[in-house]
Amino acid sequence: MKHVNKQRQILSDALADAGPVDFRATLLRDTMCVVARRHRHRRRARIALGAAGVICALVLFFSLRPRAVNLAPAAVAASLPPPHWIVITATLPPPALVNTELQGVTLVATTADTVFLVSTKSSLPPVKLLGDADLLALAGPGAALVGAAGAERTLLLPADTPN
Repeated sequence: MKHVNKQRQILSDALADAGPVDFRATLLRDTMCVVARRHRHRRRARIALGAAGVICALVLFFSLRPRAVNLAPAAVAASLPPPHWIVITATLPPPALVNTELQGVTLVATTADTVFLVSTKSSLPPVKLLGDADLLALAGPGAALVGAAGAERTLLLPADTPN
């Protein structure tokens, strides 16, 4: 702080010894103009920086928002791979609809000459699971089960081995 006080004292002595009477007023006016110019420049820079930030925020907002996609049936069918096609169906007429009811029977009237009767049996035999020996017998000679005991095993057929 001594250094700043010494500079102010030197400035005061220099101004007191100055020849022109309006030297101090001119110096003060010029200094205030420089300070005001710097203030204006800083204020404009802050405004420009704020405007740039707002523009960047708007660009990010509009570039990251989800875009609406027109899913017209032709566009969807064109975007699917060849084995898949959209099937357009028509609603069945009321006589062709079948209704089921719990513990009941519904009569269905049809106009076709041939009617297929589909029935299922409730006492089908349970599914038989194959063991390792059964699987090897079905695979034929040269087949092998590879894997750790108790873990999942892989069936290797003779066609799987390199020549």
